[in-house]
Amino acid sequence: MKKMRTVLLTRLLLLACAGCSGSTGNTDKEPATDGKADAATVSEAESTTADAAVNDKESTAVTMRLEKSEGTVEVADDQGKAQEPREKLPLFSGYGINTQSASFSWFNLDDIKLAKMDENSAASIEKEGKKLKLLVDSGRLYFNVTEPLEEDETLEIRTSSMVVGIRGTCGWVDADTNTVYLLRGVVTCSSADMEEEAVELTAMMCAYCEDDGSIWPESF
Repeated sequence: MKKMRTVLLTRLLLLACAGCSGSTGNTDKEPATDGKADAATVSEAESTTADAAVNDKESTAVTMRLEKSEGTVEVADDQGKAQEPREKLPLFSGYGINTQSASFSWFNLDDIKLAKMDENSAASIEKEGKKLKLLVDSGRLYFNVTEPLEEDETLEIRTSSMVVGIRGTCGWVDADTNTVYLLRGVVTCSSADMEEEAVELTAMMCAYCEDDGSIWPESF
């Protein structure tokens, strides 16, 4: 009888030890669960940071976007990576746009600044704060600014030798001949090296920039 009680006590002790061991095992697993939670938290934080970076970049674009295009139009970002020229494509500083033969593109610079690129044209965008530049390397760019710019805003259209300052007006710039044509409003026109004094143009006037930087305005 005594021997049987001893065996039973031994078994109870073994069961108790096994229970303690199982409890310890569960305790050891808890940090692993916490680790997974920490990893998920880090991943979520990284995702939030990435989204914030994208939103910050998009905020610098205001509402600049490619409204639509016809024919063969090429768009590249500031790293030279090709972008699909789809409707409402966001445009950022450093983006370049090229149109081929019988091809056109329309873009919106902030709802009151609209532009259209003619066929066989190439242009790019530079934007810093409220300072916007359209660099026309070749072809023709039509512009329509429906409201006067604010005092701290600037909009310049540049060719290889000419700078056109826009405030609120409509017309076009021909980069192949370094000529600006004005249909409405007032613009200033000067040479790219800024050595010559700027010339003011009014409606139905044009101005040609010579190689020496001189500006020749006339009616058309």
